[in-house]
Amino acid sequence: WGYTFYWQSFLVSITMSLVVGIFIFIQCKLEYKFARSANTASNNIKSFWAGISKSPRLIYYSLGQLELDRIGFLFCFLLSLSVASQQYHREVYEEYRPATALLLGVPLFSYLLLLGLWILDKFIFEMQHTYSSSFVLETVGWRTVWWKTCIIPFYFSLPANALIIPSHYSLSPLLLILIVALFLFGCVISRGSVQQ
Repeated sequence: WGYTFYWQSFLVSITMSLVVGIFIFIQCKLEYKFARSANTASNNIKSFWAGISKSPRLIYYSLGQLELDRIGFLFCFLLSLSVASQQYHREVYEEYRPATALLLGVPLFSYLLLLGLWILDKFIFEMQHTYSSSFVLETVGWRTVWWKTCIIPFYFSLPANALIIPSHYSLSPLLLILIVALFLFGCVISRGSVQQ
């Protein structure tokens, strides 16, 4: 049941990224004047896929690499939360175990907690990414939108789908401690490598 729901969510994310990509392409095409030789169908497809050397905007907001990263990470967390809510709904309303479903299972709860901390860390302390994305002009086409809003959230939320187990089953405490220690070690390496 979890896999069906997961693939439906992934299909919705692909559709939304396609709509945003088309919107960005049309807006950039309307604002950017091309030469007559560049108005062929093949160049239109290429510029839709690879992007145009113009910073796209979504209504009033800039939509560059950093903003797409943040949208992708938020979608990853929402996708994982939706899988957890499906597990809660299944255990409370289908299997009638409300007491054991409160923590959604320790492995899934631990994963959601660590994922939330990681996303907060990326939002608050990503100074080097903010500086680099401010100075580097990169094209934003559907390739970038699709990668940032579909593939990255799909890849990072795969563990949530693998941790759909009944909440009265759990991992060993030693394994949970090792997972948390590995997460903290990764944070130290990540922040230490950029002197933060």
